[in-house]
Amino acid sequence: MNLSKIKRKYRCASFAIWDGDLGYSSIEKNKKLLHSRAVIVGLNASAKIKPFENFHKKHRGGRDAWLREAFGESVIRGAYMTDIIQNDFSVRESEVDLSNSNITRNVERFRNELQDVKAKSPFIVVIGKKAYDILVANFTTYSIYKIPHYAKLGITKKKFMSSVKKVLNRYRNQNN
Repeated sequence: MNLSKIKRKYRCASFAIWDGDLGYSSIEKNKKLLHSRAVIVGLNASAKIKPFENFHKKHRGGRDAWLREAFGESVIRGAYMTDIIQNDFSVRESEVDLSNSNITRNVERFRNELQDVKAKSPFIVVIGKKAYDILVANFTTYSIYKIPHYAKLGITKKKFMSSVKKVLNRYRNQNN
């Protein structure tokens, strides 16, 4: 996997690997653990970010630490992480441009991204319903599993972790 190319080409890209905090320096230090057998996909980055900061940024009220806790030491540790919509940095999900033309453009970009990270038939974990709906409508040959968004109104850490655990068990069962 060419980290320099990913860093340059996909600003929303990251990997499911963290240091003790939410920092992203562990990505560069642990290149051997990075893979695309599993891909974790969100809807959009809610801010313009530096390379590999997505899903690793500390921000007020954020629950990104739940991702670290859920995936950091799991069977998919080191998995590729990205967003399906990469040209919209809306903070609110309801404001993300989900027009047919924007979805089509981003789906094609995502197909190229999967090729670039050499994800041949990845196990895809999707964060949130809107991102899930886009992926299942456009990627019918992949194994796609939904978990709730960690910032969803009313979601508890216990419910979130339980959903992730179920998906990780499916991954384990498929890869034994």
